[in-house]
Amino acid sequence: MERYNSAFGAFDNLTVPFESPECESNFHLYVLKIDFEAIGVSRQGLMNRLKDKGIQTQVHYIPVHLQPYYQQQFGTNTGDCPEAEKYYSQCLSLPLFPAMTDMDIDHVIEELKKGLRYV
Repeated sequence: MERYNSAFGAFDNLTVPFESPECESNFHLYVLKIDFEAIGVSRQGLMNRLKDKGIQTQVHYIPVHLQPYYQQQFGTNTGDCPEAEKYYSQCLSLPLFPAMTDMDIDHVIEELKKGLRYV
């Protein structure tokens, strides 16, 4: 996680996960917030590019009020929770697992920077 934070923390339009200095987290996901609109790159386009480079990414998670069950049972709609929707539009989970090597992490960092036009 520190390698990702160091690589992405200084870039405009990127927000690394917050960790309070008073605790030590055990992150099981690394979710980077990216202002895709400001950068001029689509999330799906970036995900496809990274997949072509052997890097799997995901989006965690679709806001509850946008899940079909809640829309059907409770009539929730887009616009009901604007902050959750904003977060959802900007989040991208990067690979993070115990067997990742420094080379694996460097590969993700390099390809993400290229995909976001930071290289």
